[in-house]
Amino acid sequence: MTFRTKSSRLLIIAVFSISFLLSLQSYAQSYGLGFNGKDFSKDLRTGIDLSPKDYFSFDGEVELRFKMSLRPNVNMYFGYIVRIIDDHDQNIDLIFNYRSIDSSSIDIISGQKHTGISVKTDINQMCNKWTEFRLRLNFISNTVSLLLPETNFQSQGSGMNMSGKIKILFGVNDFSRFKTSDLPGMKIKDISIFEKGKLKYNWPLDEIDGTHAKDTRSGKIADIKNPMWLKQEDTNWRQIFSSKLIGKCQLAFNSKDEKIYLIGADQMIIYSAKNGLQETITYKNKFIHLLPGRQAIYNPDTKTIFSYDIDHKMVAEFDPNTMVWKEENPANTNETVFLHHNQFYSASEKSLIVFAGYGQHEYKNTVQKISLLNGSWEILKPGGDVFNPRYLASSGALNDTVYILGGYGSISGKQILNPQYFFDLMAFSLKDKKFTKIYEFVPPFEDICFSNSMVIDPETRTFYALSFPILKYDTSLQLIKGSLQSPDIKPIASKIPFLFYDIKSFSSLYYCESGKKLVAATLLLDDQNQTEINLYSIAFPPNENSIELNSAKSSQSFFKYLAAFGIILFLVLLFLFVRFKRSGKAISVGPIGYKRGKGQIVISDEPDSDNKELPVNSIFFFGGFQVFDRIGNDITVKFSPLLKELFLMIWLFSIKNNQGVSSEKLTELLWFDKDEHSAKNNRAVNIAKLKQILAELDFCCLSHKTSYWKIETDDTVIFNDYHECIKILNHNKTLTNEKIRRLIALTQKGSFLMNTGYEWIDEFKADISNRIIDVLAKFASVQKIEEDAEFILELADSIFNFDMVNEQALILKCKALTFLGKHSIASNIYTKFARDYKVLYGEAYNIAFNEIINIRRIQED
Repeated sequence: MTFRTKSSRLLIIAVFSISFLLSLQSYAQSYGLGFNGKDFSKDLRTGIDLSPKDYFSFDGEVELRFKMSLRPNVNMYFGYIVRIIDDHDQNIDLIFNYRSIDSSSIDIISGQKHTGISVKTDINQMCNKWTEFRLRLNFISNTVSLLLPETNFQSQGSGMNMSGKIKILFGVNDFSRFKTSDLPGMKIKDISIFEKGKLKYNWPLDEIDGTHAKDTRSGKIADIKNPMWLKQEDTNWRQIFSSKLIGKCQLAFNSKDEKIYLIGADQMIIYSAKNGLQETITYKNKFIHLLPGRQAIYNPDTKTIFSYDIDHKMVAEFDPNTMVWKEENPANTNETVFLHHNQFYSASEKSLIVFAGYGQHEYKNTVQKISLLNGSWEILKPGGDVFNPRYLASSGALNDTVYILGGYGSISGKQILNPQYFFDLMAFSLKDKKFTKIYEFVPPFEDICFSNSMVIDPETRTFYALSFPILKYDTSLQLIKGSLQSPDIKPIASKIPFLFYDIKSFSSLYYCESGKKLVAATLLLDDQNQTEINLYSIAFPPNENSIELNSAKSSQSFFKYLAAFGIILFLVLLFLFVRFKRSGKAISVGPIGYKRGKGQIVISDEPDSDNKELPVNSIFFFGGFQVFDRIGNDITVKFSPLLKELFLMIWLFSIKNNQGVSSEKLTELLWFDKDEHSAKNNRAVNIAKLKQILAELDFCCLSHKTSYWKIETDDTVIFNDYHECIKILNHNKTLTNEKIRRLIALTQKGSFLMNTGYEWIDEFKADISNRIIDVLAKFASVQKIEEDAEFILELADSIFNFDMVNEQALILKCKALTFLGKHSIASNIYTKFARDYKVLYGEAYNIAFNEIINIRRIQED
């Protein structure tokens, strides 16, 4: 088959695929308008005026069509669906006549008279599907008809006497004497008007935001009051509440009544997620002990709120009936050592279980149990897998298991000893009091930590949590979706603005069953000693795509066709890849140049080198673990968390002592919790799996010749960046500009085994990081910034890859940027450094920016 024939077939497939995808656009995304009904305050209820500036003018017969469904779990559905009013104050009303959950109907009223049209409805059915309504008015015969998918109704002697000049109003309206605030909680879409059988107006109600809807036929604008756009309801977070309270604030959530308690020093705001109503309570006694380490919970058994202090082992209880706090005075007000811990209320034990936390430069892995019956405290000693000290993790419970996701801490618990991110999902059994490590996940972005609580869907065993980068102040919360069974974590929906400063910020996530939505809460204590509170909501389950607010329709169309073009380009490149691959050539990938020669890969120092080709027989350690087989396929995914750790252990010990690692050492580190027989079986099975994977590379095998497990390779065939770096570092007395550039190129993707954390691996990470920093710093100390400032910037960035608060790298970068005239960028770098320094060490960086840029000589460490 010729190239032209293959290309033609590929493009035909692309065109059909894109046409299919574009045709599915309206089905892949829900749209319409949600109406806040009687379950919301009158000021928040929703209405549509299709002709806000005038009347419609029709002759003969007109038909109003629209699709409607009910919002689930609403207490009262009675009210006006639509009112049609003419210029002589005649009216036709379509009313949802709610009597009880089992008895309701849709009726048509003409003036003060019932038309005789009454359709029985099934509320549960209407909550689960869209129903098309066709309301037909004949101004000549003065009849009203209601056409439904399965039946038609026509009024007899309705008394309708309308002029044909009409207004059409959905939901609430404030028009003349026909004002009403009664409406059912409903959803409307695809409103259209036909005159004498021909379509004249059409409002799909597929907008994303704003208080207007546009007719697609003539551009007529409809006004919307208090809109709740469905297209963004499950895709974009919307702010539902904002306020401030004096002093530090705490949160508690009543999942049954779906109320969020915002607890301040002298007042409490109770926000109802069901209907948006809020109530402010002033305490009879001031609640003064809102220390940073405290958190609060709602106790469903006693219907009271508990605020607890781990540091002082005390619990305060608030009774909404008496509006009084019962609490003990703390012994002192020292800074907490349990900041951003996690919590779970065990209804069966009437106790609160709290996990981990941070303070005084130490991370905790302590698990404590607080009895809410007698106030006793107990430190538990969990068994099972190791739960490393951390904070800023997310927790949620399913059945008798608490799941804890990620966090930031250190294996030793000491902040000064290699703090790191944890990318694991841990399970704590309330019954057995044991931890089990479920898996390790690949983070969707760098520096990721999590809000305090997650939401778990018991049916799908998926979870939702809010994530954010810990090293940024002005940042955003990103909702992520994961599984309790497999390490697949991905960001979904839009972002929430968030200002993060760990001792002043807090965020959490709640699920509201009746409204089928998630609610996110953020707190920030400002410099005026006031806590800013913001609440946001999104429909559940959230859409996995995001929509940017305030986007014009033209922008949406542009990006839609841009995406289509991207698909065509991808398919063409895919074809070229297959064609070149079959012909023995390769496609360039990656930020560093790779050139496959005879049995070797040569690394290029120039990112834009024409020599860049697909890495084959390659193992990468810097910037994350990656393995490519003999034909360039990325086979990293074949390494399960256990196989990855097994491989790294054998590989690194093989290089460290040229000997390898014994079976006993493997068992000690990987299967310490199993008996000898079970450990031996597990080791044999996983060794066999590892051998099978390594067989996909040339000249790379696992040997056991000397009672030690060792990985043997041919360095002229197998490339790995770790070994290349070691060779450069071992010849640090003859450093050249070329060698340093090569070292920078090898490590530019990030630190050694980034996002990989095992207790035994810390010494390898620390050793290679310290050696690279020392070599780069030594070379930088003899360089003159004025001779090659750009190169100095590369040196500084490389050092920052391994130590983000390295003072020498800061000096290098700020001085080089200042020399290049980029003063504001240098100032921003300094500000970020100072902020990161404060986050990591809990104290301010005490060297001013002007001192940094005026240092005459950069001294070697």
